[in-house]
Amino acid sequence: MTDITQIRTALQNVLGEQADELARETKFVQREVKVTGSKFARTLVFGFFDNPSMSYREMTQAASFSG
Repeated sequence: MTDITQIRTALQNVLGEQADELARETKFVQREVKVTGSKFARTLVFGFFDNPSMSYREMTQAASFSG
């Protein structure tokens, strides 16, 4: 397995299933809503990667574009 493949797999796991599980465990997500743990994690990581001084409004806009 190449380094890129390993990184991709790790990111998918951390920013996907693990983020959703942690969101439920920590009560960040207490019911079924539009914001999931994985969506929140992806918004933070990739949104702040693109714009480190992102405002709350910009964060919500970035979240609406993420899958």
